[in-house]
Amino acid sequence: MAKETIDRIREAEKEAAQAVLDASREADALAAGAQKEAESLSGDIVKQAEKDARAAVDAAEEEGRKSQEAAAQDADREIEAITKQARSKMPEAIDSVLRAITE
Repeated sequence: MAKETIDRIREAEKEAAQAVLDASREADALAAGAQKEAESLSGDIVKQAEKDARAAVDAAEEEGRKSQEAAAQDADREIEAITKQARSKMPEAIDSVLRAITE
C-alpha cells in the first residue's frame, strides 16, 4: 500500500511537471504570437501615419501652388492697371516734353 501511494505521488509529480512544461510552452507561444501581432500592428500604425503625413504635405503643397497662382494673377492685374494708367498719361507726357523742347 505504501508503494502504491508513493507510485501515485510520483505519477502526480510527473503529471504536474508535464503540465508546468506544457503551460510554459503555451505561454511562450502566446507571447511570441502577441509579439508578432504587436509588431504587425505597429507597422500598420506607422504606414498609416506616413500615408496621413504624405496627404497633409500634398494638401499643403497644393494650397501653396494655389496661393502662388493667385498672387501672380493679382500682380498681373496690378501691372495691367499701372500700364493702362501710364498709357493714358502718355499724350500728356508727350505734350509736356514737346512744350519743354519748344520753349
